[in-house]
Amino acid sequence: MRRLYPSVLASVVASVGGCSLYVDGVLQNAEADVIAEGEGEGEGEEGEGEGEGEGEGEGEDDDDPACEANERLLLVRDDEVDAVQVFALDNGGLLRKFPAGTTANVNIDNDDPNAQTNGWGASGLAIGADDRLYVVGDRFLYQFERSTLTQQDITGRTQVTLEAFGTMKHVEVLGGQILSFGINVRTIPENPEVGAVSEVLHQGDDYLGTTAFSIGTTRYVAASAEYGYVVIASDNGGPPQVVSVLDTEFDTARIHSFGSGLPNKGIAFDVATQKLLLGDQGRVIVMRADDDFVFPEDDAGDYVLPGDFGPDVRGIAARGGFAWVLFGRGTDNLVKLDLSQSPPRAVGIATVPVDSFGRTIAVGCRRVFVGGFDKVVAVDRDTLDAAGNLATRDTEYLRVVKKAELGLAGDQ
Repeated sequence: MRRLYPSVLASVVASVGGCSLYVDGVLQNAEADVIAEGEGEGEGEEGEGEGEGEGEGEGEDDDDPACEANERLLLVRDDEVDAVQVFALDNGGLLRKFPAGTTANVNIDNDDPNAQTNGWGASGLAIGADDRLYVVGDRFLYQFERSTLTQQDITGRTQVTLEAFGTMKHVEVLGGQILSFGINVRTIPENPEVGAVSEVLHQGDDYLGTTAFSIGTTRYVAASAEYGYVVIASDNGGPPQVVSVLDTEFDTARIHSFGSGLPNKGIAFDVATQKLLLGDQGRVIVMRADDDFVFPEDDAGDYVLPGDFGPDVRGIAARGGFAWVLFGRGTDNLVKLDLSQSPPRAVGIATVPVDSFGRTIAVGCRRVFVGGFDKVVAVDRDTLDAAGNLATRDTEYLRVVKKAELGLAGDQ
């Protein structure tokens, strides 16, 4: 059910096909396609620039009614026990999948003495080449065989220690390198030699979210930081290079720290509109590929949540010209944006009932998935109606991938 904030209702007339009726802030006519603060300025057809984009979870089968049969939801828990879970999405369900021949949980081993004393967990994952999967958590990087989800040694140990202190929250693979994001951006080659150590690719100020995408022959990873963002590129599989960065308190009206605890800060790229979206307090800042992802000087293109208080943007998922923005509050916490407008226009608002305001979000061909402390909740990506839930605790990260990309044994 689509919902509007009371402040929006006071100032907006929604365009609907047929008669519309609002009761307690809820739009009763599901024919409405547009719920907006304003009409916005249309931008016409986009994405026709150089090359074609390819984002995480993007595919050409979104119009196929059975497209979810080809997707898998990957879930990372902040626990060394049952840290990585895989779910099939077909038939509107969430069915746990295991490699052929086993139903064992994916547990993480760590031989670091400090971790042995204080414990360890997981916060992000990335798919690598040659049947590898990488997981980060706390100060450590781990390697798994994708097809069996069994842990492998990396650099001759059960883990790579990436930092002396701090937390690595996210990991991506770019140009044959494993990029880990935390206090800094650190890099180490895929399949590193025994004894290899990671190096600093870019010094920053606590990276809190990542997104990976392609434009033409160039692969990108963009990461949100406490006070900005960084965009890293690999051209034709070459070594990663920083191509755009904002890592200072450049614009205190639009870039803020989310405070203690360092929750996720949403970032996503939409292939259809070629726009990079950076979340902040009560707003989404839009950078464009054809502007080399440069931070915009003014806020004319920002989406700003109506009201005096701006909750943190904990996550953003983007696909097909739309974005789903997860705000750090208990009600009206999911906003769907039409990215073909400038600034983006809200076309749906809903309450997703997850504890701790929600921590992570991912979008597939049919549904949007929001993870919190106590559960994962799915909603229809068009209507935002409830579409399933999963009782699991300590979810830190969600990612939707093609099942062939994951390559789980027996999952053909």
